[in-house]
Amino acid sequence: MNRYNRKENNFKRFNNGKNKKNGFGKNYILSIYEDSENNFWIGSANGSLTKFNRKTRQHKNYTTFSYLGKELSPRWIAEDASNQLWFGCWESRIFKVDRSYGETNLILQEKYNEITLGKGYQTALLDKNKRFWISCDEKLYLYQPKQDTFLCYQHEPFNNRSLSGNTSIRSIFEDRGGNIWIGSIGGGLNKVSKESMQFHLLINDPLNKNSLHSNSVRAIYEDKNNTIWIGTDANGVNSFNRGLFKLNYFFDWQIDNLASIAEDNENNIWFGKRYWGISKYNLLTGSITSFYTNRADSIKNKYFSIIKILKISDGKMLVITDRGGLYVFKPGNDKPNCYLHDKNNSTSISSNHLRSVFQDSSGRIHQVIYGLVPQTV
Repeated sequence: MNRYNRKENNFKRFNNGKNKKNGFGKNYILSIYEDSENNFWIGSANGSLTKFNRKTRQHKNYTTFSYLGKELSPRWIAEDASNQLWFGCWESRIFKVDRSYGETNLILQEKYNEITLGKGYQTALLDKNKRFWISCDEKLYLYQPKQDTFLCYQHEPFNNRSLSGNTSIRSIFEDRGGNIWIGSIGGGLNKVSKESMQFHLLINDPLNKNSLHSNSVRAIYEDKNNTIWIGTDANGVNSFNRGLFKLNYFFDWQIDNLASIAEDNENNIWFGKRYWGISKYNLLTGSITSFYTNRADSIKNKYFSIIKILKISDGKMLVITDRGGLYVFKPGNDKPNCYLHDKNNSTSISSNHLRSVFQDSSGRIHQVIYGLVPQTV
């Protein structure tokens, strides 16, 4: 993991080095989470979990993070309304930890019996009401804390208000009105009404140019005007006006195959493509600016994948990539600062393969590396 120092414009690396006491258990980091006490929890592959206490600046490694003798790899970590920690693991298992027993040894309560996850793609959302929405391929689960059970939503062939079928869920998003949006591969876009908890399906209609233009949706975002932006796999962007309940088709050949959508402080919507390139659309002028990914241009690696675009507190836009390092756009400047790994510079980013970036409650920026981090610090 890397922490970016904006004042000094360099990186501090945290990895599994010689200092085991204050380092991570393993370097293949999958997830990072800041809990209600401002501690960091870092999940690594192959049975490693680390807690970093920001007050004492000490790490505690749970290097045998396992269940029934099998190592676990937490791909997401979250905290519920009762301050209990949840871990969703690559091994198709979900666990809750009762922290009232202390944290010397974490006591895992398996939730696998209530959820038949299978081996599919898994994602999770903790909504404004501290409810967990968890998906695995074509099933969606909602945790009920009072009953300590899950509701399962899946496609019902004769119910047009059920979850769409023949799909693989890829994104779960909550809008400001408390409605839940579910983007899928092949099954279109599902909207769960906050009031009725019924599903409303938006799908492609070849005879309607303003219908959802593709049934594969990966990215969902709500801008300051309460417009929902829907990024499809290969057929551009739709925008949805929540007030009018109207879907509009927005397409430019430069904006397709989207992985991430974000908004800056200058009335621009940013679109990050899965395989290459970034575009931004100005809400006032309708103009589109694209940043092409050839080595002669401002973004240097043609073959990187966009993982996420994030606006941080000072208005900068961060572009997180796999194979292309980190790009930082300052407000009003279309030429980014590029941060790449330099094996001869110990304060450079430790790898160009990033998994995610987040800003903690103190405003610090942390990068999670995908894959093995170089051992030198």
